[in-house]
Amino acid sequence: VPYLIRTSCGDVPVDIIISTKKWEHEACEQAVPISFEDVDIPVAPVEYLIAMKLRAGGPRDIADVSELLKTSELRPELLNSLAKRLRVDRKLEGMKTAVNRDREP
Repeated sequence: VPYLIRTSCGDVPVDIIISTKKWEHEACEQAVPISFEDVDIPVAPVEYLIAMKLRAGGPRDIADVSELLKTSELRPELLNSLAKRLRVDRKLEGMKTAVNRDREP
């Protein structure tokens, strides 16, 4: 993400993204309001967060994707479409396989 501002609100880390690409703008348009300390903060839908983090590809991003895949209610069609558009579909499939393997007894 070319324009990222990192800050915090107390002990909570906050990333502010300035959208420059169509898909980033879509993420902002579809943001879900989350209430934090009596303030509604727009948060990108989880599918967009996963796509952004796969695209960034750092170790923390990959760990975040793993956790989001395990714990989030996802819209698979949207996630797969975004991954394909951003050319991270192979990464996504690898992550899904790893998460499913971890769930097996």
